[in-house]
Amino acid sequence: MPLKRTILECKELLYRLALQMLHNQHDAEDAVSDFYIKVLEKKDQFSKYDNLKGALIRSMKNHCINLLKSKKRLLPLEEIPSEITDATNPIFSDDKRLALVQTIINELSEKQRIMIHLRMIEGYSMKQIAEIMEEKVNTVEVNISRARKRIRTEYENRRSK
Repeated sequence: MPLKRTILECKELLYRLALQMLHNQHDAEDAVSDFYIKVLEKKDQFSKYDNLKGALIRSMKNHCINLLKSKKRLLPLEEIPSEITDATNPIFSDDKRLALVQTIINELSEKQRIMIHLRMIEGYSMKQIAEIMEEKVNTVEVNISRARKRIRTEYENRRSK
């Protein structure tokens, strides 16, 4: 599949990932725009990948990490913007429950947040996430399991207060 076509098909996914990591709509938009330019400049390097979509996601993740490092800013513990969640999901029908879950997810480690996002929001398999994150499948499974357990425990603890 041609690079430009794949980029167009992935644009919303890449934006949601950038938004998840950068926590700011404008920063995410800028990051995606800069990323597209860099990808198109290096299109020959991307043509060697069998899984172009996975390579784009992994590269976007790394691009956002580099942006965060270059700005040396700490991620705020504010709610993840609701744009990146599936509001039609019946689990999140109550705004207060959704806000609490979003806050807890935002408190996870960067790696776990990305993995949870790719699994729960984007619907990727463990194998796909492992490829994107450059980790072993077992490592991804453990991280997602721990993240889910922490979300569940924190939710119950905070809800009962």
